[in-house]
This record gives sequence, structure tokens and C-alpha cells, in this order.
Amino acid sequence: MSRKGMHLFIPPNFDPTVPLLGPIQMAGFASSVNYEFYLCDFNNMFVKYVVENAIIEVCNNEALPNNADLSKLEVEACRKFIRLRRDITSYNELINKMSICKTSSEYWELIDYVRACYDLYSFNYHDLRFRLDGLDSKYRWNVWNDIENFAAEFLDSKLSLLIREWLMAYDFKGCDLVGINITFESQLLIAVLFCRIIKEIKPEAFIIIGGGFVNSFIGSADSMGPIGKYCNVIFANEGEALIEYLAGQEYPDYGKLESLGESIKGYASFIKASDICNKRLSVCPPRIENGEIDEYLSPCKVLPLRFTYKCYWGKCKFCTDSESHSCLDARYNFEKMTDYCIEQNVKKLFDCIYFLDSAIPAKILGFFAERLIMNDVRFNWGTNARLDKEFCDEHFIEKLSKSGCNFIKFGLESGSQKVLDLMNKGIDLHMAAKIINLCRKHGILVHTYIMFAFPGESPEDRKLTSEFLLSDYSHPDNYNCSEFILYGTAPVAKELTYSFDIADVDEGWHSASYGFTNDDIKSDIAKMREDFDKKFFPANILISTGHTISLSGRLGDGNCKRIVLFENTVLSLSDAVVDIYEGSGCGYIIAKWRRRDGIIFIKGEIASKIKSCFNSISVNDALNLGFNSDTIFDLIDEGFITITESGSGMPLKYENSSQVDFCYGNRFNSLRWYGYYDAD
Repeated sequence: MSRKGMHLFIPPNFDPTVPLLGPIQMAGFASSVNYEFYLCDFNNMFVKYVVENAIIEVCNNEALPNNADLSKLEVEACRKFIRLRRDITSYNELINKMSICKTSSEYWELIDYVRACYDLYSFNYHDLRFRLDGLDSKYRWNVWNDIENFAAEFLDSKLSLLIREWLMAYDFKGCDLVGINITFESQLLIAVLFCRIIKEIKPEAFIIIGGGFVNSFIGSADSMGPIGKYCNVIFANEGEALIEYLAGQEYPDYGKLESLGESIKGYASFIKASDICNKRLSVCPPRIENGEIDEYLSPCKVLPLRFTYKCYWGKCKFCTDSESHSCLDARYNFEKMTDYCIEQNVKKLFDCIYFLDSAIPAKILGFFAERLIMNDVRFNWGTNARLDKEFCDEHFIEKLSKSGCNFIKFGLESGSQKVLDLMNKGIDLHMAAKIINLCRKHGILVHTYIMFAFPGESPEDRKLTSEFLLSDYSHPDNYNCSEFILYGTAPVAKELTYSFDIADVDEGWHSASYGFTNDDIKSDIAKMREDFDKKFFPANILISTGHTISLSGRLGDGNCKRIVLFENTVLSLSDAVVDIYEGSGCGYIIAKWRRRDGIIFIKGEIASKIKSCFNSISVNDALNLGFNSDTIFDLIDEGFITITESGSGMPLKYENSSQVDFCYGNRFNSLRWYGYYDAD
């Protein structure tokens, strides 16, 4: 008979910088009811494997032959970029270097190193590109046929061999119950492989799939799709309810569990939390061990946490975030959570905290800050918040800062009061400006969300938003601007006349959405970004919020470093450049790895000239050899040449007359970012 207990596996591939809160919160609840619960984060294992595999490969690879084709050049460009950091000899060494970096350029070099490692691993496959924050693929996660095709094609692949190796080495401790957590769409395809391989090596395994993805896309047995073929149960809503049910069983009876849900022949049973639990369960502090949190790709140990599970305002007309729980108490015990933070920080479990709440009430934040100060405990922490009147109090902002708050994200959305009222944001623009100014005064980094094209917005409203962001008084430290997307479940949808075209849609999970965009809106977004960057040299918003909280105030140089050239500036070819003579018509090619495209290259006579000329040459000498200043600017900007001596005198100007045609990308060009399919 199977031993009582559960294993929860987290498949790749998503942001590996911080633990997922849901699983570690489930682990905490399991401890509170004395239920054996084993958590294994394979996403964390994957990034470690990718980095260490790249380190081994670049040490052992052979030289590139002169007549190699472009695809081999792409691989070699990636290898050479990685090889430049021979000082990184292991994954742990990489994390150590990240923890001591002092400038943004050092930080981004390390992040690009990891990105290049992912690309090098991706060269093992024709139709996949693994990235730090997801997966590019020709297979659409939301189309059921594509999921089936992926599972069939990759069951005998290097990826499956890696998964088999992990699972064969895993100690199941006599427990047959295996949970698969799918939080992000980018995990879905790989999660299917996990299910198939688990059944292959452990036929007696009883597999339950759950997580944020299930909660968002699967609401009944007929919406399970093909993943229902690869598991026994698909479980929706709070995982704590499942643990409460399992802990209450004298011995594992998985047949009884299956019978409690809705089922279709040949597919898993679909079970909701309310099917097996009629209690209001308390949310427990998470459980994670010190050695586990050390392994994440982060300069500091970042703990995700929540004080609340939904926005206390909940009236914005564009918002579809209406999270509700049937079995969890909506009133989190924030006093207990605060005590947990203080105790675990003293034990050095974490260095900083990122609160994932949509918006924490000021009263709770004030209590948290006061308790930290009272206990003489200080660590960096950041959160999401609303621009409400309570934040206009300078003493309140000062208290947050004193307790360690160094980063707040606010949903500003617009610099036009008219648009804010149309959205029903419930904020006053003058108050918002004061709050942002107070945060900046007290050293709290502010990031704001902006939205263009909300129904009723005019070009004049967008101009007002730009003026707000560019004001010396009200500007945030950084922002991001998105275009409004109408979702069928958003409150504003009831006020509009529209229809969604659903003809010829492949069977799968599809969002009912429509984007209100045009060239004018895109141009306004680009112009506002350009003006903001020029004026403020915005603060570093790093690859994850956890990294931003970890390194806020520690990085010495700005993120938008401008290229300044003088006639006596000295230049050299970048060490990252590789070259070949390609015999199919391209001729001579120089290339380097590029984070977005995998490769950037220059071909023909100009490529040969660049390779031969840029060897400790001054800008003036390069100009005399026929290169113009714009070409030099572009070669530096794209990383083909570097400044070895800065020089002085009268700066050269950029005049938009470059002599170089850059070619971008090769094998990754045909693949789609997994998030692209959200719009289908």
C-alpha cells in the first residue's frame, strides 16, 4: 500500500529568480496539519543544469571551420560569448558574482551570460527556444492539437532524457501521490512530458495537476483538454483544500478521491476545492529551507509573500482580477505573517521580501513597518500598492522607508484625471503626484503602470500622461506602458458594443480579448519612452522584481548609458565577435550573440573591413579610413566594437547615415514567445 503523503513537482520553464509562493504556502499548510509533503522545484534544477552544461560545452568544443554555414556560426557566436566569462566555473559561482556586483553593467553582463546559456542549450532543438522567463515554440500552448503533437515529438528527445534522469534519481519515499504544479503557460508543454515519463517509470503513480494555470483556464471536465489524458485528477482552486482532505484520510484512497469529481471517459476526474472541503482554512506562512532558497538565480535570498489575496478596491473597469476562494479565509492573519517574517529574518532564511498582493491596505503596511522597527529588524522589501490618500502622509512614507521598504509598484494608468474617472480608478491625480514625490524623497523606488487607448482617451489625454511622467515633481523612477486590451469579463465590456470573431479557431483555451491599438498609439508610447529615458536616465528595473528589491540603491551606474565619442576615443573589435567565410553567396561574415535574436551579423566587404581595421584605432583614424561617425556609433551600440579609451574634446553627433546593414536572427526567428498566444 502507498505511504500517506504527497510529492509536488514544479516543471520548467519560467522565471527562476524567486520561489513560487503557492507551492511553498501549501508546504506550510501541510506542516500545520502534520501531512507529509515533499516539494521539488525542477525549474530551479533546470537553470542550474543549463548553466553548468554550457560551462562544460564551451570548454570542450572544437574550432569553427572557415567554410561553416550560418547556423554553425550562430552556435559559435553563442559559445564565444559564454567563453568570455571563464571566471564563472559553476552555477554557484554565478550566483556569488551576482551577489557582489556593484554596477548595472556588471549585473546585465551576468544576466546576458545566463541568457546565452539558455540559447546554447536551445540549439539542441529545432523548434524550441528556452529563455529565462519562458519558452518560444512553434507549438501553441493553448491549442490542444499542438499539445498532443509536442508530447509525441519530444517524448524521445534530449529534454525527455533529462527529465527521465531527474525522475529516476528522485526518492519517492514510498508515496505514489504526485502533484504537478502548472502556474504559467510556459510550463504546460513540459509538464505533459513529466506526466508521461512519471507513468512510464512509476506506473502506480497517481498524478494530480493543479496550480494557477488550471484556475485560470479550466472550469469543468469538458475544458480539461489533452492534459486530462496524462493524469488522474485535475484539481482547481486552493491546494490547501486538497491537503486538508488528504490529511483527514486514514489511508490513501485515490479511487474515492476520483469519484468526488466530474469525469469524462478516458480523461482525468475534474475536482474543485469546494467538492471536497466545506471549511474556511487559514492561510499559513510558507515553508522553505535555507539551503533551498539559496539555490535560486538571485543576488539575494528573496522570499515571496502575501498579506491579502485580492485588491481591496476591486472597482477598476478594465480589471479582470476578481480572485476568490471557496475554502480559504479571506482575512489573512497579517499579525502572524509579520511575526513569521521577523523570526525567519533573524534566522537568516531570507534577505528581502516581495509582497505579491494586488494592493495591500495602508493599515496593514503600517502595522508591518511598525513591528519591524519596534523589533529592530530591517530588511529590504517591496510591494504593490494603490495611490490612496493614506500614502500622502509623509510620516507614513518615512516609516515604510525606515523599516526597509525600497520599492513600490503603483497602478497610475493615466496622467489624465478624465481617463482615471472613466476607468473608475478611485484616485486623485494631484494626490498621486504627491505620493510619488514623497516616496522619491525618502528613497523608495517607484515604478508605475501606464495604459494607453482606454475607451474615451484622446491624444490630449496621452499628452497629459506624458507631461505627468516627465514632470520633475511627479515622475516615477521608471514605468512601463501597455496598450489597453478589452477582455469579455471586464466591467467596461458591459458598456461597449462589440463582438469577437471566433471563426476558424482551433480547439483549445482562448481569451475573449481585443486590443485597441494603432500606429499613433504605438508612436506615442515610443516617443514618451524616448523622452523619459533622455531626461531621467531611469533607475534600473531588473529582470525580476525580486532582483530590483535586492539591488535597489546598490548599482552604481544608470541603465541608459549613452555612447559618447571624441576624435581621440580609442576603439577595438569586441572579443565576442566570430567570423567565417560562407561559401553560399554571403561571403565574409562577422557575427556575435545577441540576446533578442540569437545572432546579429554583418556580411560582405564591409565586414572584412571592420575586422581588419578596428584594432586599437582612434575614431579619427577610423573616419580617415572611410567609416562615418554613425557607423561607429551603431557598431558600438550593437556590440561589434568597444571603447577601450574614452578620449576627450568635442563630442561627435549621430546623424542617421550608417553604412552598415545589420542582419538579425536565424534559427529562432520562426518561433513565437509563449505569451504571444494569449491573444489568440
